[in-house]
Amino acid sequence: MLNKIEFRRKRDFGEILNVSFTFIRQNYQPIFKSLLFIAGPFILVGSVLPGLLFSPSFGTEEGGLSQVDFTQVIVNVLSFVVGSVMAVGVVYEYMLLYEKNDGAPLKTGEVWKAVRKSFFRILITIIGMVVLLGGGFFLAGVVAFNVMNGVLAFFLLISGGTYLTVVFSILLIVSLSERVHFFKAIIRCFTLMQGSWWLTFALLFICGVVQGAMVTVVFLPFSFLGASEDLFSPSANSFTSSLIVVALAGIVFILSVTLSFCLTLIVSGFQYFSLVEQKEATGLLKRIQDMGSPASPARDLYEDSEEDSESN
Repeated sequence: MLNKIEFRRKRDFGEILNVSFTFIRQNYQPIFKSLLFIAGPFILVGSVLPGLLFSPSFGTEEGGLSQVDFTQVIVNVLSFVVGSVMAVGVVYEYMLLYEKNDGAPLKTGEVWKAVRKSFFRILITIIGMVVLLGGGFFLAGVVAFNVMNGVLAFFLLISGGTYLTVVFSILLIVSLSERVHFFKAIIRCFTLMQGSWWLTFALLFICGVVQGAMVTVVFLPFSFLGASEDLFSPSANSFTSSLIVVALAGIVFILSVTLSFCLTLIVSGFQYFSLVEQKEATGLLKRIQDMGSPASPARDLYEDSEEDSESN
């Protein structure tokens, strides 16, 4: 039986990455199964069908935009949004259920039940974050470009946007774990992130590099296929082939993006728990309260203290 991973521990850069990969390795089957059955259908509809809708333009002189039904576009966009919200919900609700159930194996039905309850909370949080960042970026840009040099204004906007993006990287897990409203979750993010911004930035940067590499490696073969001139020739056979390639490319691309983005979500989740433990020591207090109990013997706390002293 696999050992349960303790979430509420203070961890450094290497430990957070290590525990994130360990968590994925131990739970990749139930997590990816839940992603496939809960978020997968919506994401595929929102990601694959747009390419197929525009595919009639291949090998024709007229553009494909006029041939696209606007209703289909709306359906695809909504499907992608719903799928993205559910993907976030699957990862974070799985982590929270894992902690609550002491690492017991989780079924897709349990995750689905939790995702249904938190769907609108996640959606509202994402919308609020986009509006706040987008609106703030726009207003700051208008002011900055009117009162200072353009290059300096651009640099300040990028710096400010990067800072807020890193701070808000734990916004969703804060909202789901602590069940607080949007603005209280924002304040909580700033509080937890004090003194740990650069560490969080480094973690997200590494995740971005890994995610980009995974997507590039997986999608590269389809790029070579798409570059073939024969693929988009007017013949019926090549047109059918183009549809197949577009569909497969869309499926592979979105699956690679979704699965690789899970790493960023999981790393952000462990960073959140580490920050909470660093600021409030909730995990340590719980272990003190559980000292001597059959489920958590006193030697666990003693061993933790030894490990901390040895690391120092």
